[in-house]
Amino acid sequence: MAELSWIADGITELERYAVEALRTISSIDSEEAAILLSFPWVAADDISTNEMSVMTDIRDMMEEHPDLAREVLGLWWVQDDIDRAEREAVVHIRDVARNNLEVARRVVRAPFMESPFLQRDAYALSALYHWTGSWWDVGPVLLEQLLSQPWYSDGLDDEKAALLHAIHHGGNDGFRQALFKAHYVESKHITLPRAGILGLAVVRHTPFPSDDHTMATLEEGVRLMEEFMGAPLPVGDVILLLVEPEFWNQGSKGEIYRFSYGGGNEDPVYTTAIILAENAESGPPKGTLYHELGHFYLVNGPRWLTEGIAEFLEAYSVAHTGGEDMEGRLAHLNSYGSCDTENIWQHVNPYRGGQCNYELGEKFLLGMYAALGPEAVSAALRELYTQSLIFENPNHDSVYYAFKTNVPVGKEQAFDTAFRRYHGGPVIDRVLEDSPDLPPLVELYNATNGEHWVNNLHWVSDGPLGAWHGVVANSSGQVIALELSKNALTGEIPSELESLSNLLGLKFHDNDLTGQIPSELSNLRNLVELDLSHNELTGEIPAELGNLTSLERLNLAWNKLTGTIPPELGNLTNLKTLMLQGNQLSGEIPRELAHLSDLETLWLMGIQFTGCITADFPEIWVEATGLERCASAEATSP
Repeated sequence: MAELSWIADGITELERYAVEALRTISSIDSEEAAILLSFPWVAADDISTNEMSVMTDIRDMMEEHPDLAREVLGLWWVQDDIDRAEREAVVHIRDVARNNLEVARRVVRAPFMESPFLQRDAYALSALYHWTGSWWDVGPVLLEQLLSQPWYSDGLDDEKAALLHAIHHGGNDGFRQALFKAHYVESKHITLPRAGILGLAVVRHTPFPSDDHTMATLEEGVRLMEEFMGAPLPVGDVILLLVEPEFWNQGSKGEIYRFSYGGGNEDPVYTTAIILAENAESGPPKGTLYHELGHFYLVNGPRWLTEGIAEFLEAYSVAHTGGEDMEGRLAHLNSYGSCDTENIWQHVNPYRGGQCNYELGEKFLLGMYAALGPEAVSAALRELYTQSLIFENPNHDSVYYAFKTNVPVGKEQAFDTAFRRYHGGPVIDRVLEDSPDLPPLVELYNATNGEHWVNNLHWVSDGPLGAWHGVVANSSGQVIALELSKNALTGEIPSELESLSNLLGLKFHDNDLTGQIPSELSNLRNLVELDLSHNELTGEIPAELGNLTSLERLNLAWNKLTGTIPPELGNLTNLKTLMLQGNQLSGEIPRELAHLSDLETLWLMGIQFTGCITADFPEIWVEATGLERCASAEATSP
């Protein structure tokens, strides 16, 4: 083991867990440990989070069920390499074994565990994990049903894995029971230019009609959408569940609606990756299927954008499979639209919800398509989608800038006109240089080595401030939050941030910031949350922070702060969370902190307090400090 390159060059915290797991496995079965050490991904230059997780899961199984662990180590896809889906599969095998060992043993030996390992196989294991557990009341019922099925006894293959996933998300008990008794599955694999091998499956309760075109429509849709978006579909399997009319809107629990949900671009392991769609005589309507497929390219922005993208991709796919063209669709919406607002901005100020999210979002994107052309819209949507993948939630500013930066030469005026008509927001009229919030943001970028941040998307560009990574702006373009956590900020926090007078949240946790906390931050009187934890900040806690009377959450934990807790923090009477642990603070607890009557979370571990807790402090202070109550009335006097 010492000869492994990732051990020889010094181990990280992640690798330390892997070493401990390997040692435990070796102590139980040295031969199996040697087999594990021979796997290519173990002998590689480093260990990933997925690989470390599998090692610890194998260790757990080796301690609890060694025979099962040996079988798991014999699976070809465990030996080859470990991706996220395979990591989750091993986790679920371990957990199923803890819930029902016999099911786990049968599953590991089932045909669907053989080559190739598919995304749907991970989904099936997730379903079994839920069914064998005791926390979901429907789970044991489904497990009992499954164990009585001849098709389960025959062994689960890849089509039955798709069926398990479909049953798990079946929507209501009646339909689940119907699928147990009778089911029909059509399955195939295709290769997409960007996503590579993709599994497609259609599951239904009744036989497929002889002239059924559902699978062809499904394949058509994923090919067209990947081509237009220029980004790989974020799932390894798309499973379409057709729901017969008799099961629509059944009961109050787990209703199935005629037009239900598609997937999303969350981590592929957790993505629903299933489409519920109505059953027409020869399958679901093309538009319904395309709309739900569009949701796999999920942008976690405002609802008009999320649904508008799905509607737009539906319109694009319909147009490119012989249906209504894009220009005709836009003309129809302009003439016969049902919304009583002219554009998105009127719809969201105030927000009206409902069907207009779909219609206005689609009109906006169709308008951009007509004004800028397909390449520009494809590039803009791909940018917004990519931002969502790194947990950026696009807002009006970032939507505007995504399209503006992709405007073809000569079409600037067409873009302005279309944006005013279909969006209508004030973004287009803002002049960045006029914003008083611009200078302090530029100072922050320069002071904290912004050029080397993990993510500095659009910073110090001409984009609206709300399009800059980690900057949240309100409808007037004023900065209301800075969220730059885990972003490799170094240097000192600039005092110029005091100019951001509308700031509600300031979150810089998990960076490498040094120096003292600027007392000038006390001028941010609207601040509700201040989180500077997990940095290298030094000096004392500024007494001036007691002026932040709107503050509800204050987290300064895990820095190198010294001195005592300033009594002025007792002025923060709206505070619900106070976290100061992991510093070098000491001394008595100021009597003024007893005024913090709304505290729900208080973490003070590691602080060397002296004295005792007076009677006017709530019990949470006794629990957090480990100090005893003062023994007498004399002891409680100031």
